[in-house]
Amino acid sequence: PAGRYAVYLHQGEADSHAKVPGVMRDAIREQGLALDGDLYIVDMLTYILVGLGDEYLLKYYVKVV
Repeated sequence: PAGRYAVYLHQGEADSHAKVPGVMRDAIREQGLALDGDLYIVDMLTYILVGLGDEYLLKYYVKVV
């Protein structure tokens, strides 16, 4: 849907991705914005990252106001 979105790309091991929603929430609040929807996660072609072990590249985005 149309609107303003906060976007965050994170590359790291699976465990490190658990911290992303909290980091995003805090950064959004620091900017004086508020969450206005669900958090979406998109795999950014992790299969291309051959040789990086258990690292994943994911894109997180959420609508903000």
